[in-house]
Amino acid sequence: MCRQKSSGNIIKNPGIDGATSWDLLGGTTYDATTDLDNCTGTGNSGSLLIPPMLGPSFSQCINTGVAAGASYIFGYLFKGNGQGFCDVGYYSDANCSVYIDGVTTSVTSAGAWMAAQIAAPSPAGTASAKVHCSSVAGDGNYDRFYLSTAGVY
Repeated sequence: MCRQKSSGNIIKNPGIDGATSWDLLGGTTYDATTDLDNCTGTGNSGSLLIPPMLGPSFSQCINTGVAAGASYIFGYLFKGNGQGFCDVGYYSDANCSVYIDGVTTSVTSAGAWMAAQIAAPSPAGTASAKVHCSSVAGDGNYDRFYLSTAGVY
């Protein structure tokens, strides 16, 4: 059975069931053949693949369920060659355009799924949050994102 997100996870489509809710840039693609939970072939899961070049990225603006002053924990899994970088930015408007503050984390993988996690408290005045991942020092697949106060998918 494919794992479902917890009710406290405010990221939309965190298990990458297609590319909906995510903005894919510079060659990033939905990869239906690689999934953390091996749900491939079921039509309901996959991962986001950043190719081996500088520049590709993907992001999601979250404006539902975001609370100012919340003790969020951000995490994801990465499988690839090198480092998978992601950040969470907080914004004072609902469209993720007026930046307040944020956190960045990375994880290194040599072909196995590796977990990244970081405390990501939202500052006062937060109205939206943006998750953004990019290829700075490695290519690979990203899956199972969470931004929640419980720190669980």
